[in-house]
Amino acid sequence: MMHVLSIGINQYQRFNHLKGCNEDVYRLQRFLMAHFGPGGSTRPNLLSSQTYHIRTLPEETTYAAIIRAFETHLLHNPAITKEEVVVVHFSGHGTREKAAAEFQEPDGWHEALVCHDSRQLQADGSLVPFLADKELRVLLAGISARAGHVLLLLDCCFSGSGHRLWKEEQRADERSRMVVWDEQVLEPPRALATYYPYTYQPGQQLQLPRADYIALGACDYDEKAKETSGGGYFTTALLACLQKELQLSYKDLFLRVRAAIHQLSSWQNPQFEYAGRVNPYSLVLDGRKVVSSRFARIRYHAHYQQFVLDLGAIHGLRPDAPARGQEFALYADLQASKLLGYARLHSVGVAHSFIELLPLEDGSLPVLDTGTTYPAAIHAFPLQLGLRQQAPQPILTRLLEQQSQLELLPLEADTAPAGLQYELLLTADALAIYRLGTPAATGQPKELLHGVHKLESSQLGKERATRLAAHHLLHCLDAIGRWEAGRRLAPPRYSAIDISRVDFHLYAFPRPEDKGPHARKTLTHTARQQQLQAGAASHFEEVLQLDMPYDAQEQRWLPLLYSLGIENRLPLDLYAYIVNFGRRYNIDLLAKEQIKPVPAMSEWANQPTEVELFDSFHDPPRPKALFFKDEALEEVEYTFYLILSTHALDHFNFGQEVLGGKKGYGRMLTPEELGQRADETEGAALAGIQAPVQTANWNVKRIRLKLRRARNEQQPA
Repeated sequence: MMHVLSIGINQYQRFNHLKGCNEDVYRLQRFLMAHFGPGGSTRPNLLSSQTYHIRTLPEETTYAAIIRAFETHLLHNPAITKEEVVVVHFSGHGTREKAAAEFQEPDGWHEALVCHDSRQLQADGSLVPFLADKELRVLLAGISARAGHVLLLLDCCFSGSGHRLWKEEQRADERSRMVVWDEQVLEPPRALATYYPYTYQPGQQLQLPRADYIALGACDYDEKAKETSGGGYFTTALLACLQKELQLSYKDLFLRVRAAIHQLSSWQNPQFEYAGRVNPYSLVLDGRKVVSSRFARIRYHAHYQQFVLDLGAIHGLRPDAPARGQEFALYADLQASKLLGYARLHSVGVAHSFIELLPLEDGSLPVLDTGTTYPAAIHAFPLQLGLRQQAPQPILTRLLEQQSQLELLPLEADTAPAGLQYELLLTADALAIYRLGTPAATGQPKELLHGVHKLESSQLGKERATRLAAHHLLHCLDAIGRWEAGRRLAPPRYSAIDISRVDFHLYAFPRPEDKGPHARKTLTHTARQQQLQAGAASHFEEVLQLDMPYDAQEQRWLPLLYSLGIENRLPLDLYAYIVNFGRRYNIDLLAKEQIKPVPAMSEWANQPTEVELFDSFHDPPRPKALFFKDEALEEVEYTFYLILSTHALDHFNFGQEVLGGKKGYGRMLTPEELGQRADETEGAALAGIQAPVQTANWNVKRIRLKLRRARNEQQPA
């Protein structure tokens, strides 16, 4: 059975009201009951009115009422066993509050959910508390001790300013703020005695209990979640993705939800976390493990009236793969329990490709349901990985063997085969990923990319710490494979888009506050002329040499602030995507724009359509910046891919965080630093939402910008 507790709070006593939280609750109920309720279309009779609990009324969403709902329906429910699935959903305000000193929070604050009566003055003079993250952890620990699978969905803010934003249709900048917040800064920390009783034991050292659950959150800890009158962005994106396909892993679901939200707002980055003995590759609302994390998807597209493969050139699939007769197997489900037949590639697009089903032994074709998505055992780019074991690590070794996208090469001696780029080192106390070669910055034969150490001395216990580290490094290897595959993006052999007739212009701005045609300076004309004179011109690649600006008065180098304009001289509307593959394995979609054709009668008089690249971390936004992160370097190179298509592409193909997280790149972390969880922000490319793109309707140009310090007598050496 499935048990659901869904809480939505539109009305608050001490904070501004919200608009779409109750609707989030009702939309989630309609979806789950349609698929899992009586006569449901997916797994009928798992849900009933007795196991689905909704709390939206003011008297049902107070701090005390929410605690009672957890205890009555989940914690003390004898019907919940290890065979049951539990879903907890909250839609409302999120905030931060000063934590009790005994918890020893590094900054003194923790995140919390805002209840209907939070901060309301009580008869004894105290304030009704928020539902703190530590209290929620204790409640989830009690639930996971009884249930077999626990999913937590949070459509709220966990930001320092503690408010949930809302926007009307076509009005992205309107915001609604909580009416009291500044007074919280002046309040003393919350008293330990006001927490949920089982959060602490008097006289004992504070230690949060172990909880096994998967959590999907609307945004990062320092961001704000958005909503419309129809509901929150997060819940809307979640349900839209689940409506398209339910048989997918949580990792797959997260990537799809993130892409869907980014189509609405680039300021909101959903989070995926898991704790305890759970697997991010388990099936949504099921818990069964997916055999391979890198199955591609086959689905039927009604417009083209044929099956398509959600895998393309951006994932490393070579445009000439159909000519090489590449074939692959199709399965009935993600457990690969039944082989349905085989197929081969017909044509390769940017993110999707067309296939041809192959006859079975009796001459018939595999029978596929047009309403079902099928796993396909095709891997566009297997990552070659050297495996060096100084001590056995059976947990990680077993996991690695299940990752069919990895090509493992056991390494015995200190040397590695020529051309091998990556090595995974296993010792008794550490797991680490290295990039082989001689990096200019270190001068060492290999560079540490990311790792986890101090496994044997971890307070979590060696087995649990090793399992946590193993899953974490698998995500990192997945991210490296996706990054390497994307950098191999090459143009198709034949294309309807003549790349020579799509021109781009690079502009520089003297100051961050300068914007518009009057302030910019065109950089591409001189650089392109130099390239033509050198005979290095190419339709696929352009290399531009740029000089870093120097402020003689302040005697310092300045970032090169820039934007990009694109001129479409084809008689086609084009979608332009500018993608950067960063050195730290981040993949950033810098710009996306629909580019209209330049009118033929006034081709040279028209301004090109602008694709402005702005730095979203500044208010007001300012142009993007190229700069030197290492002061010892004299030249640095940025590589961008300009992808052109006649159709809109899925955004999730062009997004990936820095390897190991914001503070993990190039470092060895401890299991405790992983926070007893792994934030999932990278992963394999997955099934899309938009229409597939035929191979003849896309093209790509690589742009390499070489930024150098052009020194003279005024500039220091």
